[in-house]
Amino acid sequence: PAFQDAAGKFSPDLFRQLLARERITEAALRDDITREILARQLLGPATLGTRLADSMVLPYASLLLEARLGTIAAIPAMAFIDGKDPSDAQLADYYKRNADRFTIPEQRRIRYAVVDAERFAQAAAPGEAEVAAYYNQNKARYAASETRSVEQLVLPTQAAATAIADQVKGGKSLADAAKSAGLAVATLDAQSREALTRASSKAVADAAFGAAQAVLAGPVRGSLGWVLVRVTAIETKPARTLDAVRAEIVATLRDQKQKALLSEFTGKLEDAVAEGGTLDEVVRDNGLKLETTAPVVATGQNVDDEAYKLPEDVKPLLQPVFAMGVDDDAQMVPITPDKRYALVAPGEIIAAAPPPLAKVKPAILAQYKLNAGNAKAKALAEQIRAKVAKGESLNDAVAAAGVRLPAPQTVGGKRADVMRGDQRPPAEIAMLFSMAAGSVKTLPIGQDRGYFVIRQDGIKRGDAGGQPQLLAQVRDQLGQ
Repeated sequence: PAFQDAAGKFSPDLFRQLLARERITEAALRDDITREILARQLLGPATLGTRLADSMVLPYASLLLEARLGTIAAIPAMAFIDGKDPSDAQLADYYKRNADRFTIPEQRRIRYAVVDAERFAQAAAPGEAEVAAYYNQNKARYAASETRSVEQLVLPTQAAATAIADQVKGGKSLADAAKSAGLAVATLDAQSREALTRASSKAVADAAFGAAQAVLAGPVRGSLGWVLVRVTAIETKPARTLDAVRAEIVATLRDQKQKALLSEFTGKLEDAVAEGGTLDEVVRDNGLKLETTAPVVATGQNVDDEAYKLPEDVKPLLQPVFAMGVDDDAQMVPITPDKRYALVAPGEIIAAAPPPLAKVKPAILAQYKLNAGNAKAKALAEQIRAKVAKGESLNDAVAAAGVRLPAPQTVGGKRADVMRGDQRPPAEIAMLFSMAAGSVKTLPIGQDRGYFVIRQDGIKRGDAGGQPQLLAQVRDQLGQ
């Protein structure tokens, strides 16, 4: 940020001014940086702590502490607005010359037909035979089950395991006994017999499921050594009958069948389009409802109605429709995957163009006057700049302008505070930090709103020599 100009870009002039002030040549700096890079590449593994010397970092860090003072006068275009309207010819000529500024992006009507999974709700209702078949195919899921949460400790020898077991029998917890041996227990929650077998071994699972809660079992042989296991919790679930899970199975089967029927139907629509069917034909032949939006730009806004709200179903269709060509076939686009789709195509396409002048005349008239006022503001700003450059104070030059203007404002601060992190300071403040001491410049406010006159009133050089934290921070940034 220290070397950014008013536009926020790297300024070679600022860079060279710093080098000149610090009596460092650009070639010398580049040589230093080259040597540093080569040192890192060649000696990196051996000298991981290599860093830029303080003499190289200090100018950059000191620049962040540099303080500047300036005076800024705003010359607003509104101060020069003419109450007299231009002729129709003048306004038309202005509108034509500035057509790009007033061009409305391409607009499209979106034609679409929604297909929802609910269309198949009745056809997807499972029969009693289907429900019974699903239950029988998934009996294991509904059978009685038992899971156990366990603590286990693995030791390298049976003797070591027995010694720990004796401590537990003597009153120690398994965790404390393990800790005294420099070990830690592992916790396995809600394990079925099969899961515990996979995690440890069949012998360990058998021991865990054969032990009462809170009772230590083992040592038994595991896949990694001798295992002690203690059951911390037991959860049993009774078997669930078909009647108990009927509603759950019906919902599952209905969902599966709806998805299958929806997929089959959307595939049928896509096949019809591929065989040459138009959107209108495919919609008509399949009993769908065709809907059309108002003209919208790619963001979904309607330029003629600020209150227009795009239907929720259409929002996912915007990008695909604006990517389609005028002669492209209709496309199937997901609104909610597996639940809701739309067969979609662009309708009327309105090319990007300025709207008819008659339609926007009040707004263009206001912009015309603001533009004219901006030109006058620019001319006055240049006059004031010239006076100040010759020694007149900015306050006096503004007061003598013959137009009622805002009073100039005194601004200032340290570069590090004004240009902190990724924050962009206002353009007029950024320019102040790129100007030579005592200089004066003009800067557009932007959007035909007028001009700034900026005078650089003073520069106080910074010295980061006594701020090691700042030096370290800048060194890290330069080293990245």
